[in-house]
Amino acid sequence: ACFTAGGARGVGTGRDARGGPMARPALFAATALTLLLPRAARADDGPVVRPTLVAQLRLSADFPQADGAVNPPAALELRRVRPGLRLNALGGRLTGVFVLNTSPSALELMDLWVEYQARTHVRVRVGQTKQPITGYRLGSFADLHFVDWALVTPTFGGERQLGVEVHNRGEGGPWEYSVGLWNGVTVRAAHGRGVADLYGQPVVNASDLRAYALPSALHPELTARGAWHHRGRVQWGLGLSALVDLEPAAQREFRA
Repeated sequence: ACFTAGGARGVGTGRDARGGPMARPALFAATALTLLLPRAARADDGPVVRPTLVAQLRLSADFPQADGAVNPPAALELRRVRPGLRLNALGGRLTGVFVLNTSPSALELMDLWVEYQARTHVRVRVGQTKQPITGYRLGSFADLHFVDWALVTPTFGGERQLGVEVHNRGEGGPWEYSVGLWNGVTVRAAHGRGVADLYGQPVVNASDLRAYALPSALHPELTARGAWHHRGRVQWGLGLSALVDLEPAAQREFRA
């Protein structure tokens, strides 16, 4: 089990993260409880499918105001509940992930992919997964130091798409690479939506299982990422990512 907690105080923006009014500073505290039933399989194990669960509670409360204004009551929100399954077979060469978002306000398909290690330093992943734009966004919210993703990720952060990716992540070496071919349309409405928001265009959540549909405007998108990691006493790294949409849509994606 894993426990994480963090806090943030809103100041001076007058708007909350969803664009609504925020008249007073607020304190947000959250906990993420992670249960991964038993983890790594041995090389001599047969195919194993294990259940996984990640959940997050968020408590929101306003500070008392000197002017005597009445504060809204504190609110406790079950913000994320993500059950899933994890596959491990062929001595770890074949893996897979299936994750749902089943919070009270949503029912979504988050991740659905399989991955095969074709050879040393070559892993092939197929399915719905995050685009490899930054190492930060490729991680889980349960590993964040604060209660949520950075404020810039809804606008510029990579989001899940349908695609094929070749990479070497998870090997622990100093060098990391990734190349991918994607459908070109985000399948979730949470991140990577900056251009559409700028032009006031709606972003359809194609992963909503209450009205699931494959993206209607499929067009190829290419990604490439390289990174170098220093894993000494002080760990740090450098990374560079590139994304090219071969048929960018007006008012939804950057166009030359």
